[in-house]
Amino acid sequence: MKVLIISGTRTIREKLRELIESQPGFKDVKEAGDTSINLQTIEDFAPDVAVIDLQMPLQVCTEAIRRMLRLKPNLKIIALSMHADRRYLDECLKAGVCGYLLKDCAYEELADAISTVASDRQYVSSSIRVH
Repeated sequence: MKVLIISGTRTIREKLRELIESQPGFKDVKEAGDTSINLQTIEDFAPDVAVIDLQMPLQVCTEAIRRMLRLKPNLKIIALSMHADRRYLDECLKAGVCGYLLKDCAYEELADAISTVASDRQYVSSSIRVH
C-alpha cells in the first residue's frame, strides 16, 4: 500500500512516516510538506491513502481535499485534526474524506485508520462521539 503524508510540519511528517513504515503491508511512504497540497505529488506517486494534517482554515482544507479527489477519485483521505468539534468532522466528510483522526490519538490509531479506509470503510477517531 502506498501512503502519502501531507503536513507543513516536518516533525509531524517524520513521526507519522516512522509509525507507518513500522507496520507490515505498507510498501511505500512519501511525504509532502506543501500545505497548499502538491497535486503533482499525488499524480506522480499515485498513493492509495493520503493523510492530510489540517493546519489551515477549514474551508481551505476542504477545498484541498476536493481538489485531491478530483485528480484521483479513488484516493482514500484521512484528515488529521486537533478539532474534536463535530462541525469539522461533518465538513471533512462532506468534502470526501474517509477518515478523521484526532492528533492527540494519531499515533495509537493511525495504522488502524489506514487499514480501515483502505478496505473501503470509514474511520472516525474513537475520541469523537458520532451520535
